[in-house]
Amino acid sequence: MTVSGSLFTARFRRPRSLARRSFAAAAFAGAAFAASSSAHAGGVNDPNCRPTALRPYPAVVVHGQAGNFEGMGAILNTLSGAGYCVYARNYGHVPGGANGQDHLSTSAGQIGAFVDEVLQRTGAPRVDVIGHSAGTGVLDNYVLKKGGAAKVHRFVSFGGLHHPYAHFGAGKFLDAGLFLPNVTLTARKIYPGFSVQQVVTAAVNAYAAAGSPLGIIPPELVATAESNFTSDLFDPAYWKDLHGSLSENDGTLVTIGSGKRSLPTNDSAPNVCYTNIVAIADLVTGVEAGFQDEASNVDNYLLLSALTQNAHVDMISDPIALAKMVSGLSAPCSGRGVKTAAPAAPSETQVAKNKEAVEVLTHAIENGEGGDGTNGGAPEASGAGADAGGCSASHQSPTGTGALGIGLGLVAAACVRRRRAR
Repeated sequence: MTVSGSLFTARFRRPRSLARRSFAAAAFAGAAFAASSSAHAGGVNDPNCRPTALRPYPAVVVHGQAGNFEGMGAILNTLSGAGYCVYARNYGHVPGGANGQDHLSTSAGQIGAFVDEVLQRTGAPRVDVIGHSAGTGVLDNYVLKKGGAAKVHRFVSFGGLHHPYAHFGAGKFLDAGLFLPNVTLTARKIYPGFSVQQVVTAAVNAYAAAGSPLGIIPPELVATAESNFTSDLFDPAYWKDLHGSLSENDGTLVTIGSGKRSLPTNDSAPNVCYTNIVAIADLVTGVEAGFQDEASNVDNYLLLSALTQNAHVDMISDPIALAKMVSGLSAPCSGRGVKTAAPAAPSETQVAKNKEAVEVLTHAIENGEGGDGTNGGAPEASGAGADAGGCSASHQSPTGTGALGIGLGLVAAACVRRRRAR
């Protein structure tokens, strides 16, 4: 089904089951496929729906990277059943790629045009927005950079991309968040001419050498790694422009266990009220990425259910998460005063891990792709036997998480480093 930019050319159909979806596509951090195949969301994009006194704000739902709005069935059904006028469209499609893989700013422009059409059609003063994964990053760009703050009432995120951290837990980097813009800044200290895309390419080379079975990179991973979306994740200029500053000090790559960012940023609009839901079992989006700085208009909620291997996807059909979404949209919204977050001081463990992470990144770049754009000699995995010594599949991101798959492969590079040390 093709969805155009026009509001009512898009029609909802029953989502396909996960069993029929691409295994690899579901493994990426930005994927927003629904866990339920039984949803039938009548009333989505209904041209005759009008807001009521109880539900005065239409709900606009935004899927994640490589997803589609059809895969958001449980959210769409819940909102429709709660009496909302519900609207959704696909966005960010790139030729030869998938939805949601264009630049966040480009995708935000498409969502902004869609919101304008919803407001014109319904006569509502503002909308409520709901985003999953990378869809949250798109909505942030719309709210903070494209005038969306004047048109959005409440904002609910599921496993959101408010900040550019990859969440992973493996080996030496247990329960860690990797701050992606500083990966680029650190790489440029090694090779001053390094582009964002070269940083990603070096990471993919490391992933091929150690993180992917037999050194084979799945085609879907290559497409995601080469996408405009992934470039934005690693681009410090993008995040400085969005938030006014970065949320980590220069040289900080890894956050360990604290679940807090080091520096406050302008990551929320004062007149928009936020509910951020992050699943405790989500190995794609940790609280560093999915929570915003504490403020009176921000409700950061840690979801203790959705305890599955694929929690990043499964959370969007979790009953508790869905109930939190509805309650968040229904809560009074008065805007915020002064932010209440305090910067988190780095622990000794974090300082040590950051030093090691820089060493790992240096190795990955020097053995991946040089600053001149030529391919270097990335160590090759020695077949199945390469799993010995702590680099087995059990130490990689499990199915459906793929935090490293969207761009870095830092743990994979650490595996290479450990093998070389033996």
